[in-house]
Amino acid sequence: MNDSLPGPEFEALMQPYTGDVSEIRPTSHGHMTDVTAVVECENGPFFVKAIPNRPGGRRDSLVREGAINPHVRPLSPAVLWHAEDDTWAALGFEVIDGRRANFRPGSDDLPILADLVNRIGALPLPDVAYGWTETR
Repeated sequence: MNDSLPGPEFEALMQPYTGDVSEIRPTSHGHMTDVTAVVECENGPFFVKAIPNRPGGRRDSLVREGAINPHVRPLSPAVLWHAEDDTWAALGFEVIDGRRANFRPGSDDLPILADLVNRIGALPLPDVAYGWTETR
């Protein structure tokens, strides 16, 4: 994740969904995403993930994340919008107040994490995901 934000063209890309933007705050974490930020705005707030719009690789991953989201909503924040132009592809999510999980032995988070993994495993594979090859 890059702490610098794209220029005004990025804000213009989001504007149909966000309305007037009052603040864009980069987040401190983001794996394989060029932009992760909380956008405070007229129609939000939104958590936004964005990558350069180039076919293949990470763009495909972002598109798949948007496509699978309706099927994992009981366990995941909702994707509320998708925007792209020739430069950027972005997803706007509902904002969830959370923290990083503690994976240390004895952590109170471990039973919660185990339950979450079990719930994910119990979800049926939606048609949209057939044929996806994942490496993670």
